[in-house]
Amino acid sequence: MPELDTAAPAPKKARRTQRLLTRTLHAREDQALALRVAGADYATIMQQCGYAHVSSTVRAVTAAIARVPAANVETLRIVEGARLDRLQVALWPKAAAGDLETIDRVLRIMARRARLFGLDAPQTFNVHETIRELANKAAAQNGMNPDEIVALAEAYLHSALS
Repeated sequence: MPELDTAAPAPKKARRTQRLLTRTLHAREDQALALRVAGADYATIMQQCGYAHVSSTVRAVTAAIARVPAANVETLRIVEGARLDRLQVALWPKAAAGDLETIDRVLRIMARRARLFGLDAPQTFNVHETIRELANKAAAQNGMNPDEIVALAEAYLHSALS
């Protein structure tokens, strides 16, 4: 005789309490994200939202971002880009005058902008040339035919990419 599932469903009150806790948690995370978007640092957000540790604050902001629809993420990216622009404009006169520390800061801002908007060109290399170079080295060390090694490597690569 099959066993019956005798586990009682969660009482309505417990489910209601869980939903209320989830909404409260999300509201707190959303507040943390709003402060971050406004430019607050994690220590300030931690104090204002009542988190015990900076790491909890970072996790809260990350969780709130994960719930943001993709269109809003693009908005956040634009806001962050505008902040970087303001910082660079403020530092530019000193950097242009040759202040090495300020030049370093401007370069960091520019690198961050490039990462934010995907401006850096991807690194490319010729897989077949790399395989040939490695095959020649392996063949020389092991007394093998490099053409056989290349054929095996290319067959493996083809099957892995299919």
